[in-house]
Amino acid sequence: MREILAEADWVLWGSLSSLLPSLAEAAPNEFLTAVENVIRQDNNPFGTLFAQERAEITGRNYLTGLLWALEGLAWDEQYLIRVCVILGELASHDPGARSLNRPSNSLATILLPWMPQTLASIDKRKSAMQTLLKEWPDIAWQLMIQLLPDQWQISRGSHKPAWRRTIPANWQEEVTPQEYEQQVSYYAERAVALAGQNIERLCTLINHLNTLPASAFAQLLQHLASQEISASPEEQRVSIWEHLTKFTKKHRKFSTATWALSEEKIKKIEQVTEQLSPANPFFRYQLFFTNRDIDLYEENGNWQEQREKIEIAREKAILEIFQQAGVERVIQFAEIVKAPHQVGYALGVIADTLLEKTLLPHFLESEISNHKLLVSGFICRKHQLNSWKWCDNLDKSAWTPKQIAQFLACLPFTQETWDRASEWLQTYEGEYWLCANVDAYQIESNITIAIDKLIKYGRPHAAIDCLATMQSQRKPVDSSQCIRALLAAITSSESNHRGGYYIVELIKFLQAEPSVNQDELLKVEWAYLPLLDHSNGRAPKLLVSVR
Repeated sequence: MREILAEADWVLWGSLSSLLPSLAEAAPNEFLTAVENVIRQDNNPFGTLFAQERAEITGRNYLTGLLWALEGLAWDEQYLIRVCVILGELASHDPGARSLNRPSNSLATILLPWMPQTLASIDKRKSAMQTLLKEWPDIAWQLMIQLLPDQWQISRGSHKPAWRRTIPANWQEEVTPQEYEQQVSYYAERAVALAGQNIERLCTLINHLNTLPASAFAQLLQHLASQEISASPEEQRVSIWEHLTKFTKKHRKFSTATWALSEEKIKKIEQVTEQLSPANPFFRYQLFFTNRDIDLYEENGNWQEQREKIEIAREKAILEIFQQAGVERVIQFAEIVKAPHQVGYALGVIADTLLEKTLLPHFLESEISNHKLLVSGFICRKHQLNSWKWCDNLDKSAWTPKQIAQFLACLPFTQETWDRASEWLQTYEGEYWLCANVDAYQIESNITIAIDKLIKYGRPHAAIDCLATMQSQRKPVDSSQCIRALLAAITSSESNHRGGYYIVELIKFLQAEPSVNQDELLKVEWAYLPLLDHSNGRAPKLLVSVR
């Protein structure tokens, strides 16, 4: 074993992958020593082997054999701690990829409380975790979270020894309720202690409150209510408060679900939540501005009514911040929330010329995405409340064509907007069509005008989306316009977010349309031949007949 692995490079380790489980059983101590010596090298071969695993589905994992070898040795109590430390170090180098054979998954499989893949005693497993905490604390933290109770956990077991009779013939994969409780309580309590004042870790544990053992549940709430947490700055603890608030709302909304906490436990959590509630509206209202409104709903049903309540709450929140600290503070608020568009939408209710002068036109060309989303929401709400009168009365004399185009792109994708693009931009009309947010579902009529403009100004894929939407709604499609869009898309640099599905559907439409120019259709089929793979009705029509 020493001769084989002493000078082994990454090529040899990779080549021996399928044999490593057997080699490990042949000489466990020598094998583990070899791995320990190699893994501590500055340029250890395992890092190079990780790099060989590409993101593609065909990428091969050359470390699978090593992981199986370590899993096989972990069944023996005397090797468990060494195996766990090695896997922890491997996990610290793991860049992650598609394959499920990962060092972190091997660790979790070996120590899984309800189906452990080791014959080591519970005390020995605890010692393995303690050692891992000393050597690789971040990996140990992630492992403890994986080992917490979870109703969605599955396990297919680990690699078992093939040659050594480590596992008795009469051994059964059974864990008593007492053994299970002992393990999960230990991991959960250690996780709470390890979280300390780390906000991210505390929020992770909050998400597991409903499955934590009773001892860890009480320990976590006591820690969150402690002086060291409540005395921390609001900007630090606001995330904890948000997670607690979302958690209790969810469990109250689904109180009849089997996973929902009891009323008694919910009240205990709410007491801590109230204690941590931020006094500053800047922090208290961040919770309202999320891309998941459903998380803010307090009951099932009455969706429209609850949505209106959320919008009113947002308007009051932004008004309070604006009145207390001015527009600059509102802008700072929009920079940190998850849904800055909603901030702008709520801000649009406030009638204040200073707001318009601050946001327009400067934010229309901002390189900060949250600024652009903020002004987009603001424009959308102003137009919604005041119709075109507000848009037309704005003084745009000093605006650049690009700023005007960006302003129009924030408005509905309709004929009224297109007319103003033509009138306001004239020779620069293309600026609008290059940045327009194309939404065929907003268009009630004259969609062919938009399609012509999109083709003319270099947006053929957006035109294809419009044509495909018309086709799905069983509206008449102009075949010549369809061909122009498809041919223009061949050389276009515009991103195609829809893939080839819409293109194939339009080609199938053209193939079934008798009035289509056959020469033009031949060009289309030739250009998109790779998409016409003879499956699900995909096949060239004219190319086959020519052949």
